[in-house]
Amino acid sequence: GLQEPFNLLAADPDTIASRLTGDLRIESAVVARSFPATLTINIRERRTVAYVRHKLGFVKLDGKGVILTVGKTVRDAKAPIISGVVLPEGYIGDAVPSDSPVARITAFLAQLDPWTSGQLSEIQLAADGTAQAITLEGVPLKLGNTAQLAEKVGLADTVVRQIVPISHQVSAVDLTFSRPYITVKK
Repeated sequence: GLQEPFNLLAADPDTIASRLTGDLRIESAVVARSFPATLTINIRERRTVAYVRHKLGFVKLDGKGVILTVGKTVRDAKAPIISGVVLPEGYIGDAVPSDSPVARITAFLAQLDPWTSGQLSEIQLAADGTAQAITLEGVPLKLGNTAQLAEKVGLADTVVRQIVPISHQVSAVDLTFSRPYITVKK
């Protein structure tokens, strides 16, 4: 806490930033001092990108795979659920292993435009490490191997924006090829 009177010259921006990022809700903090009497603090909050089953119920994960909350249910489905996997351990503040399919999926979701990720209800993870997204309208998007998800961010953004208005005509989209393959309903 700050005590009055507060001496701005005695404030160490790095110490303030370090203390702020010690809070799990804060992803990053940049603190800058401008003379004569200004301290600017820019904070980036962690954003929930997915929910995953956990031995205790469900966990909220951010884009770096950090567990934000653990609960028995999903209370506010504001992000897709990653199905096909149950995290055997992990508590608030822990991160899933960075080389895991779940970490690759959360990184993919974090790189998507927030509107695009908001159009996804589920990411199905298969035992062979491949993934498929399901839109809110029920259109499956075959994503392929999770090791290549980072390469598909731009394509997924574009395709989801294109198919949402016409989702009633689309039965599936395959993003495993260099160009998307769209199957239409007859």
